[in-house]
Amino acid sequence: MDQKQIKDLLAQAREEKEEDKTRLRALYLEQIEDYCNLSFEKDLPAGVALALDELVKTDPSRFNLTSEKLSDMAVTYNATTDGLPDYIQAWLNPYRRIYLAGNKRKRPYIANPRH
Repeated sequence: MDQKQIKDLLAQAREEKEEDKTRLRALYLEQIEDYCNLSFEKDLPAGVALALDELVKTDPSRFNLTSEKLSDMAVTYNATTDGLPDYIQAWLNPYRRIYLAGNKRKRPYIANPRH
């Protein structure tokens, strides 16, 4: 294998990784929209963008990991119902809206509804 083939393989691997991140980003955004009961159509608010970036770069198997012990390999997980880590939920809570009994449709996010 020559140097050009190695570079091509590395470039292909980077492209695949970026495609995976793009796919994950769309899925996590949908999960965030479900959690917040809002739809984010254009520019994401800072807390949502931060949460989305953190979700994409974090390994999902480590989301709710609270402690890890190496000797005898013990792992403790925090059980959450929403599937998002607590610190990410804290970032998203300012954007969370209640579900109305008769209308479970997501509303669009409006940055400054008073203006």
